[in-house]
Amino acid sequence: MKTLQAHHLKIKQKRRRKIMFFSCFLGLLIIFSGIVYFFLFSEIFKIKNIEINQIKIIDLNIVKSGLENILKQGSVLGFLVVSDNILFMPSERINNFLKDFPAIESFSWKKNIFSRSLKVDIKERENIGILRQKEDKNYYFDKNGILFIEAPSSEGGMFLIIENELNYNFNLGNRILEMEPFNNLISIINFLNDNFQLHHIKLQLDKIEIVASLDNSHQILFYLETDNLNQIHSVLSYFVKNNFDFNLEYLDLRYLPNVYYK
Repeated sequence: MKTLQAHHLKIKQKRRRKIMFFSCFLGLLIIFSGIVYFFLFSEIFKIKNIEINQIKIIDLNIVKSGLENILKQGSVLGFLVVSDNILFMPSERINNFLKDFPAIESFSWKKNIFSRSLKVDIKERENIGILRQKEDKNYYFDKNGILFIEAPSSEGGMFLIIENELNYNFNLGNRILEMEPFNNLISIINFLNDNFQLHHIKLQLDKIEIVASLDNSHQILFYLETDNLNQIHSVLSYFVKNNFDFNLEYLDLRYLPNVYYK
């Protein structure tokens, strides 16, 4: 009889332990779910405001509405989509969105958890000249040779003008030349501008042609090669320092160390 009672007692104790275990598990699950809901979906962490510094070239409303859409689409956490949450920002999509604007030279952004705001700092490109194209749009370019905004066909005046005579057209966001050749070309242009009167700069299939003059009456053609612009700059500096006679029809510097002129 005692053995039977002891057996029933053990069964009851096992049931109690199971009930306690499931009760604790259910309680912890409810607490965990509450915490998850609090951090992911509570209004407390919802983004209230997007602040963007003053910009001149890009439409501020386009940038702001684009960021708002990205935040509404939210971040994917496993099988959950968390939107408009200051704790979980879709960083990669924000960065890619801002990188898609050719007029943006650099940007940074940070979130403020306490004010629930996203602050975006944008630095726009500054134009140093215009690329003119016969059969397509003209574009402003910056110090890195990047075409970042359309330019009116009538624009000119004090801007540096480069004419595209290649057999293809450039598009928004393209580089005129790679970084180093472009920087070397700008150095040559500045040097010639200090010592001559510049008239035309033309990108052609086999060369870069620069038309300049010592006075208004006599023009000289300078033929340059893209791959050795740094060396060409040194040669031109040497010629000017040594009073080279520039009373020429052309000066071909494409085949250094050989120099051809007429």
